[in-house]
Amino acid sequence: MKTLADVDIPDVLHLVTSLLRNGIGPVSALVGWNEWRKGFFSLPLTVNVAPLPGQSFPADSGWHLIVSSGSYPADVFILPDRATGPGMTFPHQGAVSAGTGKDPWLFGEPCLTDPTAILGDSYGAAPEPVDLSSRLIWKVERFSRWCELAAAGCLHRPGDHFEFPPLSGVSDHVTIGFYETEADLARWTQASTKSGVVRLVSVSSAGKAFAAQCWRTLEDKLIHAPDWGALIGSPSVGEIPAIWFLLDDIPIIGAWQLPRTYRELGDILAAAGIDLAENFAILGQSMRKRNISQPAVIMFGFPVPRYFGAAPSRVHWLAISDVRLTRKNSARQGFRPTEENRQRFDRELALSGKLLAWAKCENWAPDQIRTRLRIAPTAQPKVLLLGAGALGGHVAETLTRMGVSRIDVRDGDVLAAGNLCRHSLDLGMVGVKKASALAARLNRIQPDAQARGIDKSFPMMGYDGLETADDYEVILDCTAENKLLRGLSMIPWKSEKLFISLSVNWGAQGLMFWSSRGSAFPAIDATTRLEALARRFRPEKLEERIEGIGCWHPVFPADAADIQVWAGMGARFVLNQIAGAPEACGIYFFNEDRTIGLEHG
Repeated sequence: MKTLADVDIPDVLHLVTSLLRNGIGPVSALVGWNEWRKGFFSLPLTVNVAPLPGQSFPADSGWHLIVSSGSYPADVFILPDRATGPGMTFPHQGAVSAGTGKDPWLFGEPCLTDPTAILGDSYGAAPEPVDLSSRLIWKVERFSRWCELAAAGCLHRPGDHFEFPPLSGVSDHVTIGFYETEADLARWTQASTKSGVVRLVSVSSAGKAFAAQCWRTLEDKLIHAPDWGALIGSPSVGEIPAIWFLLDDIPIIGAWQLPRTYRELGDILAAAGIDLAENFAILGQSMRKRNISQPAVIMFGFPVPRYFGAAPSRVHWLAISDVRLTRKNSARQGFRPTEENRQRFDRELALSGKLLAWAKCENWAPDQIRTRLRIAPTAQPKVLLLGAGALGGHVAETLTRMGVSRIDVRDGDVLAAGNLCRHSLDLGMVGVKKASALAARLNRIQPDAQARGIDKSFPMMGYDGLETADDYEVILDCTAENKLLRGLSMIPWKSEKLFISLSVNWGAQGLMFWSSRGSAFPAIDATTRLEALARRFRPEKLEERIEGIGCWHPVFPADAADIQVWAGMGARFVLNQIAGAPEACGIYFFNEDRTIGLEHG
């Protein structure tokens, strides 16, 4: 590292340098740039503010403006000084930590780059410029405003969306999902039990994602079992030792710093009447009795609002993973290998300065996990999907991703290798019944998915006649078989159903659709109109094909890309019908230029 004289400073840095010598708000730079290597520069900054009483932002602090032009566009950072910068995290800032390097700065960059965030349009900030010289000035100006707001305690304003402190010492990409709705808040806030054990189940083949299946007291009494889907709600032989504590508020130090060490965590819990050391001793003893040697997890729940300044709306959870309590066969030099000493070691961990490994926690309740959808379905009918072929599989997958959580699949066919060119299932399912395989896939798509596979055709003939399916609100046919439609008309339905039929025409050049409501299915009307559409829109020059050597059997020519287009259109049609759209019959079809046309039949 060398300090540059003014004549050696790159031209692109001159303008911000001269401005900082006079000060940009409370931010100034009275010394020169340092060059660490080619294209990597840093400029020490000084911030002088007058904090309001009760605010923890320092009156004088050191920072570094860092420019790395080794990539395009150049990276620009502002980081706290290792010795004189604020050693704690503030709102709209990355977690402050020392890292492993020997640089004179810490991690913990203020969040300055998003013009739509708190420091953006509400404070009159323009979008980030393109050229580096202007970017540097723009970023320092926003940093100056951030420091002023931090000193005034105004980085969070009433009405801003509530956010959580950044996680320090994040565990190795471990995610824990929980299920908390606004209706669950009262259960927690009115409960007399404030601690217990939580059952965590793995939902990832890589062992990186877990879900809080249920919450129990220390005496193993069930407190809360969320409405999970089939995958998370099913019994699991795996066991991850985990304890939970319910707090009155988010556990922070100072303005917005999560505890970084076990000692800091213990101090916060002690203020809430919780003895972390004693809980570690109890948990460690329980794990050793059950011969569990893997690291434990601690979860902390607390009520949070939707907006700063508002009343709490639901409980949120944070978690610390990789809690390494004393194992059954652990020994320490100078100490006898007794249970008393092992509990002593567990208590010592709770009082130590060892860094915490925070895990990423997410609320997987339906209204939280589907916020990326344009419109999430409000109704949750139970759907019977008839036909788990290429179209049915993709339609079911799309519906599940869009929030239709209860789908039962009926199909007696087995997945063949030839199906893979356009089916949603994969090679690992070849030889498996399509219905069971597809249901298992659907249950892996969403945390609340409750799909079930029934490996037989519908309807089946029993001693009492054709079976019925009156526990379903929606009957969705994707078999493309008129025989199935005629079978639906023979069933004496006891309640009104929404009947939907989706099928692609020859070569998948169009999607035919039908919907009707009632306690009887009008098979003659449906088959007559759909067959007429199939004839009118049958593509020319698409020949039948034979698959492999053997008994001649024509297969259906269609590309996976076209099937997925029509599956998306079909899923949207289903959702519209569930939402109350008028009954319809027609076909979506490809025009010559591959745009999509529509004709009603």
